[in-house]
Amino acid sequence: MIWVMIFSFFLLIVIGTPIAFSMGASALFFILVEGIPLSTVSQRFFSNTQSFAFLAVPSLFLREV
Repeated sequence: MIWVMIFSFFLLIVIGTPIAFSMGASALFFILVEGIPLSTVSQRFFSNTQSFAFLAVPSLFLREV
């Protein structure tokens, strides 16, 4: 079912949607097609933000600017 996300991403790119919106829309479409509960998605998203590695990369970019 990963093809659903890839196909929707490239379809949105072809019709002229900006890349950031295409990524978000295809990810949301994949979540809805797979039937993943939104509570699980939000829980995993916020639990992964507690990881040092995920926070180190954006801070590295901000330090360089």
